[in-house]
Amino acid sequence: MLDGSEDKAVGQTAPYLTFDKAGAHMIKVVIEYDGGKTMASGNAIFKVNEMPAPVADFEITENNLPASEYFSFVNRSSAVNATYKWTMPGADMEEVLST
Repeated sequence: MLDGSEDKAVGQTAPYLTFDKAGAHMIKVVIEYDGGKTMASGNAIFKVNEMPAPVADFEITENNLPASEYFSFVNRSSAVNATYKWTMPGADMEEVLST
C-alpha cells in the first residue's frame, strides 16, 4: 500500500475492504497453485477520497403545540457511519441516541 499502512490479507476470491485514510492505494492480486508457485499477478493504484463533512440539520414538523403533546422531528442530517445524539432538556426523554 502506498500510504505505509499494513497489508491486509483476506481469504476471498473477490474481497471488499474499507480504507480509513484518503489518498493513493495500491491493490495487488497474485494467483498461485497449491504448491505456492506464482502463475500470474496484477496490480492497480486507485484513489480513495476524503470522507465528506457531516451536516447537522433537522426540521420540527409542528413547533406550536401545548404541553404533553408529541413533537416530532425530521432528521435532515447527513454523515457517513455516524450516530446522532439528540438533546432536549425538559422533555420526557432528555437525550436520544440514534443511527
